[in-house]
Amino acid sequence: MGSKCPKCGSEKIAGGRVFSQPDYVSPGAYFRPKELKPFALTGINIRFDNRFSGCLDCGFIWAKVDSQKLTSVIANKGNKSIKSRLGLSSNQEDQEQDDDGEEASEDLLGE
Repeated sequence: MGSKCPKCGSEKIAGGRVFSQPDYVSPGAYFRPKELKPFALTGINIRFDNRFSGCLDCGFIWAKVDSQKLTSVIANKGNKSIKSRLGLSSNQEDQEQDDDGEEASEDLLGE
């Protein structure tokens, strides 16, 4: 494959797919980032092809997702902590969210 393991640097890499049941190739899978805002329910799954790589030396398995879609999901639906850590935070959004990454109760309750 011409690639190296991102964990240990080994060049002993095998390509493969994920199977959900014996002999049935799983249809497209999704990646859902952690640290999303509470109640962020739609538009949060990032589809990736069922193509994985696995390292024979350390057992690490990885895949690829659309980086623009991942950035968009976290920028729009991520909580304050993850957006700040990844440099996706805006001052306006920081003021609209409390320290737990939840929207201020005044905004939700109309107080």
